[in-house]
Amino acid sequence: ISQTASFFVASICFSSLSGMPINVVKIREFIAHTQAVYTLCLSGKPLGFYSAGADGQILEWEGRSNEVVRLAQCSSAVYALAKFNQYLSKFPNGKFSQDAHFYAGNACLRLKDTLAALPHYEAYLAGPTASYFEPVAFKISAYYYEKKNYESARIYYLKLEQYASKPNNINAAKIGLMRCEFLLKNYQEANNYAKQVREISGLNQPLKVEAEYAYGMSAFYLNNYSTAEPSLRWLVKNTGTIKGAEAKYTLAEIQFKNNVLDSAVILVKELLKMKPSYNYWVAKGLILQTKVHMQLGELLEAEQTITSVIDFYPIKEEDGILTEANALKLEIERLMNPTKTIESDPQKTIDIKPE
Repeated sequence: ISQTASFFVASICFSSLSGMPINVVKIREFIAHTQAVYTLCLSGKPLGFYSAGADGQILEWEGRSNEVVRLAQCSSAVYALAKFNQYLSKFPNGKFSQDAHFYAGNACLRLKDTLAALPHYEAYLAGPTASYFEPVAFKISAYYYEKKNYESARIYYLKLEQYASKPNNINAAKIGLMRCEFLLKNYQEANNYAKQVREISGLNQPLKVEAEYAYGMSAFYLNNYSTAEPSLRWLVKNTGTIKGAEAKYTLAEIQFKNNVLDSAVILVKELLKMKPSYNYWVAKGLILQTKVHMQLGELLEAEQTITSVIDFYPIKEEDGILTEANALKLEIERLMNPTKTIESDPQKTIDIKPE
């Protein structure tokens, strides 16, 4: 079978199973088929062509004699996938290789083998712009994001952003890129996409919280405090989740960094009263309050505050809290009990005079 025929035979194999729309011409029923017949291309022989029917048969016809040769019986996506892989093995850079990858990927999904589908879909997207770039980019980006492979998810969300025409997919690309850029600590890009997500009309509350969080925290990490503060205040006011507690702490840290120590202490006290409370951010607030006391020279208050963190922090995990608290306590003890510096006597020299 020619390259063209190989691909189209494989294509009709899968299409007869999946119900996907394909460019075929319905022809009259031949006696060799038990159900409706479709054809995709001429065979290259005089008056010859290939046909495939709803009965799953793939036939080669010799038009002059009406002689028919049964090429295959397509009964499942397994056979279709085998035909696509056969084509790709024979013609890896063939005229229809890009489409073959697309249909092979779909066949893999029918067989519930997403991992096998990925390389086919990725090869499809690596080719020239084609009809199904938008849905394929959506599938791959969502898969990688779900698997926490944010680098790969980012690549295909960028593809989706480039080719999306449906409003839902345009928004999905913005949201996906906001998330990936933030998690990858690309804070400038995260801030840009968060700004776009905030502007989506009809944004539901969970996505609004997510966008304000990404916008405010990325601005904070970029030291753009004035940009960060409105979103952080919005989070404190509009959500009782852990993001709200982090936002309150971050507002206090901004005041500390700006050397507005009274305001930092007030915000920490407000953080301690927030309900529900989150142990991690309560402890971070007390650590920040300890630093304020140290800055003001209130070492006794600083020691009492940091000791309460070490003694009562309920989570004995490696989340950094106890490590930071113990290091801070050592620093306070050093300041409270400075080591006396012992000066050594200058070396005495004895001049020996000749007799």
